[in-house]
Amino acid sequence: EALIEGVNLGRKKFNTSINLMGILSRTFGVEHCQSELNALLAFKDDLVAIDLDGDEYNFPGTLFESHFKQVQDAGLNVSVHAGEAAGPESVWHAIKTLGATRIGHGVATIEDEKLMSYMVNNNIAIESCLTSNFQTGTVPNLSQHPLKGFLDCGIKACLNTDDPAVQGIEIKHEYEIAQQVLKLSDKDISQLQKNAIDVCFLSDNDKKALFK
Repeated sequence: EALIEGVNLGRKKFNTSINLMGILSRTFGVEHCQSELNALLAFKDDLVAIDLDGDEYNFPGTLFESHFKQVQDAGLNVSVHAGEAAGPESVWHAIKTLGATRIGHGVATIEDEKLMSYMVNNNIAIESCLTSNFQTGTVPNLSQHPLKGFLDCGIKACLNTDDPAVQGIEIKHEYEIAQQVLKLSDKDISQLQKNAIDVCFLSDNDKKALFK
């Protein structure tokens, strides 16, 4: 409640738009996430989506199906961290069962061509976090990150910082890595930016305004 109040004050003072997503921290367990979800759903009109992050390996998405049934019933968008510490099956579950239209990290998606095709055909996005994926050992070397492969097959991949305070970066840094280390072309960089707008949780009119 305090956070929402502060954001509303910031909107007025700085004349800017801000959308909020709630996050369930599965590292702390199923019951803790339900407490978080209860609090978030009490303010669902102030949110655009609910996300699931944390320890994917020890707390798989299957533990949180009832949570995201509540999220879907509340009419909120869904984003899930998947395919980072677990394989493509985690991404499939996040999409098919939890209702995710955006996948955080999603590195393991590159291992499953059928999954990539499904994501292209169903407009499922990947939020790529280059620095974070290297720091966590999800990719052994930044040059081996599958972001280029996602773009080449038509997945709506975009660049993200993950947690700027933890990673010690800003979004500009990720674009520099994408150009200098992954050797993405100017066309690729432009596509990443277009994808980010296309998959954000905004109305079509708001998206069109950002393209101007």
